[in-house]
Amino acid sequence: MEFDIDIIKYKENKNLTDNDLGWLWLDSFSFLNTNKKVKIYKFLKNGNKLFNINDYAKEIEEICGEEDFLRILGGATPEYMHMVLRKVIQYTDFISIENDMYPQCLRDIDVPPIILYYKGDIKLLKSRTIAVVGTRLFDEYGYKVTEKFVKDFVYSGLTIVSGMAEGLDTIAHKKCLELQGKTIAVLSGGINKIYPAINTELCKQIMKKGLVITEWPPQTDSLRYMFPIRNRIIAGISEAVLVTQAGMKSGVRYTVEYALDYNKTVYAVPGNITSYRSSYANTLIKSCQSMLVTDPEEIIKDLNVTYVPVYEREDFTKEEAKIFAILEDNEQAHFDYIVDKTGIESKRLLGMLTGLEIRKKIKRIPGNYFIKLD
Repeated sequence: MEFDIDIIKYKENKNLTDNDLGWLWLDSFSFLNTNKKVKIYKFLKNGNKLFNINDYAKEIEEICGEEDFLRILGGATPEYMHMVLRKVIQYTDFISIENDMYPQCLRDIDVPPIILYYKGDIKLLKSRTIAVVGTRLFDEYGYKVTEKFVKDFVYSGLTIVSGMAEGLDTIAHKKCLELQGKTIAVLSGGINKIYPAINTELCKQIMKKGLVITEWPPQTDSLRYMFPIRNRIIAGISEAVLVTQAGMKSGVRYTVEYALDYNKTVYAVPGNITSYRSSYANTLIKSCQSMLVTDPEEIIKDLNVTYVPVYEREDFTKEEAKIFAILEDNEQAHFDYIVDKTGIESKRLLGMLTGLEIRKKIKRIPGNYFIKLD
């Protein structure tokens, strides 16, 4: 098929092939569900063959039915193909399941999306990744746990994957950006129909500093049934999944179920046994479906990535790092408590605390307490 010069330039600039364009054309037919599209992919295994679809008419008609096949043939024109391309590239970039940047781990799942629409650094799909997921209705404990684990993951070079949902997904993305880490947001609808709308600005920041992906074409609204479907991608592109806090009805359970189906390791942080917000995480641990974790370093070592100690990443001495770690784990800490926990002699500790305060790492508050500054 011949393409306009601007489409050819776009194709070359994005390192796309005719295979990518062929699968994009097939993906444009919303009357075909993902299962049928994947069956066609597994039969043809080459998007370029779609430009000669009549050569495979019998087999494709068997997959999608006579009525849908005739509708496909109705779009087998250069004019329709150009319309599809122009509509897509007006809003987003894309890769197909045959593209070199498409992650093999996602290609291997039962029903992989044949097209990923994206904005941002597509190379992050090839990085070391971990999904951090949790409830919308989190409490202070869930908030602190999520921030704590994300921080150490970022400093260990892991890319944080989550679903841009309200709640702990949002906290995970925000903390990652705050620390100048890399994050991938998987949307439940089209890339220019961000849901929830309250996360529009956050999503734009991730597009600039990380990666936003979706399997849905532009202008697609997020509908309720799309959220569990989206979660298979979160699990598919992640090496492992961490549940920081979740109740029994949380959508997190879909991500976990997909991860277990894909033989991915699931980790869960235990919570208060009287709190509904932690009931699903506790159940995962109790049923041995997940590994109990209380420290990010446990996961970091399990994934065999390099853990960067706090004194190295913050330019602290080892003793200063001990102080800072205490203040990270406590909203505030009394001077005597710090002496007891660090074993540092009082006079020398006072000098170190003063130095950290001058560097604006910590702050002294009334009552001889100290707090960490962000």
